[in-house]
Amino acid sequence: MVTQNKLLSIYSESMIPFLSFILKDISENFNINHETLYNHYLGNIKIKRKRNTNKKGTMTSYAIFLKDSKIIDQIKERYPNKKFGEYSKIKGEIWRTMSSTDKDGYKAKAIQYNKELKEKKLKEKKEKEEENKNEIIEEI
Repeated sequence: MVTQNKLLSIYSESMIPFLSFILKDISENFNINHETLYNHYLGNIKIKRKRNTNKKGTMTSYAIFLKDSKIIDQIKERYPNKKFGEYSKIKGEIWRTMSSTDKDGYKAKAIQYNKELKEKKLKEKKEKEEENKNEIIEEI
């Protein structure tokens, strides 16, 4: 007999109405209460949706610093045998000891990045709205 965990791993959220229909058919053919079957196999299903990893959010000056290839190259050159996690600790220590004037450069880069990102999102939103308007006009 198929267990609820197997159903979770096999079927996506879009399949639940179809599975409900099948369970209804089974319940009629075998004289089993449909609600009992549904609750047992589909009632407690909570689908975990995959997060959209393509979304880019705003970045802080620290995040810009962490991605700075010059810093990464310098650290790897100085500490060639360190592990990835240790590199992160070293970057954190460097950031904490950095003067505010050095951090200002990264703050400016972060502001510029976030401004460009906002403009890009607005542009994409306008393009989608225009596409939707064009589709509506075509349908009419």
